[in-house]
Amino acid sequence: MKKVFSFLSSEKVAYLVLFLLVFVFVIKTPPVYFPDSKGYLEMLLYRSCAYPMFIELHRILFGTYFIKATIITQYVLNMSAALFLVRSLRKTISLDKWLGVILFIITIFPVFLGILTANTILSESLAYPLYLLVIGNIILGVGFRKEQYFYFSFLLTFLLVLVRGQFLFLIPVLVVAVLLTYYRTIFKWRSIVLVVTSVSIFFLSIITDILFHKVQHGHAVTTPLTGIQLITIPFFVSDENDYTAFETPEQQEYFKFIYAKLKEKKLLLSQLPPNAKKIDFFYDNYINICNLTLNVDGLFRFQAASYDEKSILNDKMTSSMALPLLKKNFGKWLSIYSGNFIKGFDTSKYFLLYIVLLALSLVMLFKKENVLSKIIIILVLLTILNVMLTASVESMIGRYLFYNNWILFAIFLILFQNQFYTKTNE
Repeated sequence: MKKVFSFLSSEKVAYLVLFLLVFVFVIKTPPVYFPDSKGYLEMLLYRSCAYPMFIELHRILFGTYFIKATIITQYVLNMSAALFLVRSLRKTISLDKWLGVILFIITIFPVFLGILTANTILSESLAYPLYLLVIGNIILGVGFRKEQYFYFSFLLTFLLVLVRGQFLFLIPVLVVAVLLTYYRTIFKWRSIVLVVTSVSIFFLSIITDILFHKVQHGHAVTTPLTGIQLITIPFFVSDENDYTAFETPEQQEYFKFIYAKLKEKKLLLSQLPPNAKKIDFFYDNYINICNLTLNVDGLFRFQAASYDEKSILNDKMTSSMALPLLKKNFGKWLSIYSGNFIKGFDTSKYFLLYIVLLALSLVMLFKKENVLSKIIIILVLLTILNVMLTASVESMIGRYLFYNNWILFAIFLILFQNQFYTKTNE
């Protein structure tokens, strides 16, 4: 018995207690469904392939208990991934064990606060642990200069992009991580292979997405809705005569139809109410513009036989129109995009803080090569690039931003230990 208790250090007891407390919370909390959950449960065309397949696997294995089994699996993945991230930092920069416990608690907040990533039937519940695993492997790859960790991160990123296309922003971060680690040997074959492999994730994910929809839905297409999201801001800032930006009569008629619908619903920037802020007006009406007008009303423009075929045609049409309409109204688009971007950091002060952290880390790295600066650079880039990509297609709501809520705390704990904390013997 004494051997058992001697094995359980105070740190391990802390993690065990946290695992048990969160498990009790997860078991007592019912499944959480959103309107988007239906698309994943029914494996519909407009949902990326990985999370519906994840749910279907549980349906096959556990039958009528598949939702409960899915929740348990999501709990295990979320908690284990958070622990892996903390362990990666401890191995790489010798993060103190109790600072590690604090970071672990912060990292698992989404499991029991906000989105509830164990109990919610949404792709975010699988994306979050995969994201933490990617970051943990990047940190280990940078810290120990071992290619195996980078290849693990590549594989996990590929899966993650199939869960949520939002994580395409990880690809440039992976390239930066490889360059920071192997810049002295970047023109050697093994380093080139790492860079090429990381970039190939983009193309492999598209091919896989198309193959999935061909097998499952009979249509060799990427997941629809991308075009609708891309054109939401350009349509919001457009003017009535902007149909001249398009070459084909079909595009011009589509623009006139959607513009008339937006005007009828008073959803255009030109119809901004007195004293209203344009970015707040956009936020309040994003769903009405994107989902209920471009998507729902847009489908009526097409005479296809099925809902899926209409969705595909609508996506192709909006994808072809997004760039010309953006160019036509670039100044107004940039104004909304920049406001949306800053809102992703809550305020411009937080954005400035990230920029300062990035700049100082780069300066310290140029002065003397060190792993700490490299890790901070990567963590800051993760936050900025996620917001940069998401701001172009979505309003900045918590579902798209919570993945990085722990990063600023992690940087603070790392710098606190590095400057002020005297590490005790473990």
